Amino acid sequence: MIRATFSISPAGSTLVQCSKTNLIWTESPPIHLWAAPNRDISPGDPTLIDFGIINETYILWTVNLPVGQNVSFTYAQQSDPDNLLSSPVYSSRWIQLVMPPFLLEFLFLF
Repeated sequence: MIRATFSISPAGSTLVQCSKTNLIWTESPPIHLWAAPNRDISPGDPTLIDFGIINETYILWTVNLPVGQNVSFTYAQQSDPDNLLSSPVYSSRWIQLVMPPFLLEFLFLF
């Protein structure tokens, strides 16, 4: 397995559940992209998500993984399907919202 030139935007090592995230790679399309649970995959291994064939160098994805799920993204160029490339491991989490106390008091009035 080759470590891919891969990134997410917004940058970091976490994916915020229900938020839109750009998955970005530098290899030439078309590629076949998968999300794998916490590790690199081999052909035939189970995956979390099969994004299918993508004809761009990025995809905008709304994160739909369970909170705490570790995931890596694996892909292969259509021109070389046996050469799998893999991203670093990312973790899914909830977004933490902080509500000012005065707003909490207001909400409890109704």
